[in-house]
This record gives sequence, structure tokens and C-alpha cells, in this order.
Amino acid sequence: MAITYGCFSAVKKKNLNLFFSEIVRTTKSKGIFIEYQTSMVWNVFKDKHYWYSHKYDRLFKDFQYSVKTLNEIGDSLFIVEL
Repeated sequence: MAITYGCFSAVKKKNLNLFFSEIVRTTKSKGIFIEYQTSMVWNVFKDKHYWYSHKYDRLFKDFQYSVKTLNEIGDSLFIVEL
């Protein structure tokens, strides 16, 4: 099982797939990720909640996953079957 809190927000977009594939390779069962999921009105120049934002639906598209928004700024809980 892998559990992260804000880990993906420190990974550049170009490195995210490789980073996630290493999590899948070493975990092999379930991932629990608490990450910032941007809203459609997120502004990269004004909103400084996190370093990098990602589209997690694209990242997790090959896996069964559930998502729950935790607060009003976009922190979300992702449970992914790896």
C-alpha cells in the first residue's frame, strides 16, 4: 500500500508518469493519495497552494479509483486499486 500527502504536487508534469509507475511497481495493491485537484478556475500565476497541479483522471485512467473532495480549496482523497 502506498500513502502520500501532497507528494505529486512536488513532481513536474514531465516526470509524473514515471514517478507514478514506480509507485505502481513497488506497491502492487492500493494507493491512497491526498492531493490538490485544481478547479477549472485555477490560475497558475495567482493560486500558490502547491507547486505543480495535475489532471489525476488522466493519471489514474487505467485503474479503478474513487475520489472525494475534502475541502473547498480542492484537496481530494484518491483511493486507487493498483
